[in-house]
Amino acid sequence: MKDEIMSLMADFGEFSLDYFIQDGNIKDFPIFGSVFSMVKIGVDVRDRIFIAKIKSFIENIDKNQKWREKFSDIEECNKISKQLLYIVDSCDDDNKLKLIGMAFNYFVNGEISKDEYFYIVNIILKSFYPFLKILLDINESDVRFKNDGTKYDYVGIAHLLNIGALDFDGQTPVLFNSQTNKIESPPSIIVALNGYSEFLRELLNKLN
Repeated sequence: MKDEIMSLMADFGEFSLDYFIQDGNIKDFPIFGSVFSMVKIGVDVRDRIFIAKIKSFIENIDKNQKWREKFSDIEECNKISKQLLYIVDSCDDDNKLKLIGMAFNYFVNGEISKDEYFYIVNIILKSFYPFLKILLDINESDVRFKNDGTKYDYVGIAHLLNIGALDFDGQTPVLFNSQTNKIESPPSIIVALNGYSEFLRELLNKLN
């Protein structure tokens, strides 16, 4: 089917994005309405990649939710649609798109607000996915721990702290030996899990 579509595109030029969304129920959802339909897809590699990205995002969205109640405001719906298109286009990893799609279900269900959703999306977009998965390795008892590289990857934890997936929660002091005039232990940052890291862990567990 994909080869047939690409052949048609080569013969006739552009198609609207909704042509490639085969699921009729998905096409009826307000969030995938007029804005998605206006997007034109051509034949170059970038367009093919964009189609694959849209698919990764949409495939992880629950089709059985009360969409029309959530997106009854057409203007707001179109605004969110545009934001999602920007997000999908800029994302560099299929697994990130899957997480973004999964998180969208929580937004639709009213479990998180719009601002919380897009902040979580921002964290996911800025993340290096292998480092994001470190959240799954953090022990349940390590709600707060020092990032000294002894238990978890130092660079990975520093990255998660930098993108907002962990919180800064203090610093250990320098241990200095006055007799030898040498530092026995350098300072290290103490980090803590936050609500966003807990939410991301939940998504990552579902994905994996």
